[in-house]
Amino acid sequence: MRKILVADDEEFIAVLISELFQDLDYEVETVYNGRDAILAAVEGGFDLVISDLMMPFASGMELVAAMRSHEHTRCTPIVLMSAALVPNLPDERVSFVAKPFNLEKLINVVTDRLDRCAKERMLV
Repeated sequence: MRKILVADDEEFIAVLISELFQDLDYEVETVYNGRDAILAAVEGGFDLVISDLMMPFASGMELVAAMRSHEHTRCTPIVLMSAALVPNLPDERVSFVAKPFNLEKLINVVTDRLDRCAKERMLV
């Protein structure tokens, strides 16, 4: 079972996304601020991270930087979400979904990122 971390300070959105992916047979852990997202993410074990861009205590970009600084999370795909303008994404393993988002689009982005990651692992 694939494991996803969901991080969003808006509880309704975090729960909505978590329940969506649980219903699709993903194991999901949910956190509600950037600091907790960093702590959970760098512990590793997640196949993908979905994070709000703007959260208390640490931003989504700070989460990306923290994950990229650890060997075991350096290649983990990340999906950032925000109602703000699209940020400059730091690498090809980071995707962006604008809020408000379409659930089908979010599912497609997550599936695509996980499929790409699986193909990359097969090539190594």
